[in-house]
Amino acid sequence: MIDGYEDPELSLHGMDYAQAREYVLAYVKTLHKLDREFQEKLQEVIAWERRHQIAEKSSHQELAEVAGRKVQLFRSDAARLKAEKMALEAKVEVLQGKLKQKSEAVPFTNAKALLHQFEELLGPDAALEGQMLREEKEQAVEDELAMLKAKLTKS
Repeated sequence: MIDGYEDPELSLHGMDYAQAREYVLAYVKTLHKLDREFQEKLQEVIAWERRHQIAEKSSHQELAEVAGRKVQLFRSDAARLKAEKMALEAKVEVLQGKLKQKSEAVPFTNAKALLHQFEELLGPDAALEGQMLREEKEQAVEDELAMLKAKLTKS
């Protein structure tokens, strides 16, 4: 907020918790996509730098010039993506803080929905791990229920 002005992109005002969460999640997904693009661009820079070095060593001046232009192009793209990524990271941090404040105002009534949200934020590995833990607990409950049923039939 600068001089009482809040960036409208960073405002969760007028949204209920679910809407705000979806809004923030869209920013997080965009950030992850941007990070992947940045990493790919870095790989391109490395590949073209290698090509440039090979062309220079083998005295292929024309190829070296083409590779050098590609290196500069990919470096420029990587720098742009890095700047965008850093700006988006700052926005995501602010939005996550505001979402946390909003979540503290919402009573925890739906545990499954909260667990699902948590798993989405942590990624597929955490979601799979959480699912396995739930299945283990469900199996333990079923085993205990079977034991109780067996005791009742014996009585």
